[in-house]
Amino acid sequence: MTYRLMSLTHEKYWVATKISIQNKALEIIQNSEMNTFDSLSLGLINTMKHLSKNKLPSPATFERIVYKNPSEYHYMKVQLEFQDHGFRLTDAQFKQLIVLALRDLFGEVGAALPFDVLTYEEKTLSAILRICSSGLVKLWSSLTLLGSYQNKKCAFRVMQVSPFLLALSGNSREFILEE
Repeated sequence: MTYRLMSLTHEKYWVATKISIQNKALEIIQNSEMNTFDSLSLGLINTMKHLSKNKLPSPATFERIVYKNPSEYHYMKVQLEFQDHGFRLTDAQFKQLIVLALRDLFGEVGAALPFDVLTYEEKTLSAILRICSSGLVKLWSSLTLLGSYQNKKCAFRVMQVSPFLLALSGNSREFILEE
């Protein structure tokens, strides 16, 4: 049988419906009693007639909503780890390391990317960075691909990222629930 349909969506729906009806009919024929077969076959025949008249029910609609973040900045909580423990950096050296990472990956344009080191802990080598939202991916990729500083192997770990600074104040993965 050939069926003409109005759109590709209806055609996909019809093929899926036709296959499911055929499978159901085969299942009924293979493992059912004659009385059940008769009553169900009438239902299948009626469904086939209904579908063949192009009176297809409307397909399920799907609406994709994309929220464009109006936030001007994103905040990153990062931690620098060296292969040899005990290596220390000042806040100026830490920022210079990030600028070098940007320069290595994106050249002078990357090095000019505006970002701020809001907090820096020298003991843990962790910091909270503020970056304009348009430069987030560049900064993140630069930090991820950084492999060494002064011939010492190191790696940045991006702990958290959020358009809201307050979101970095706590981490649900570190909560300790009291009983």
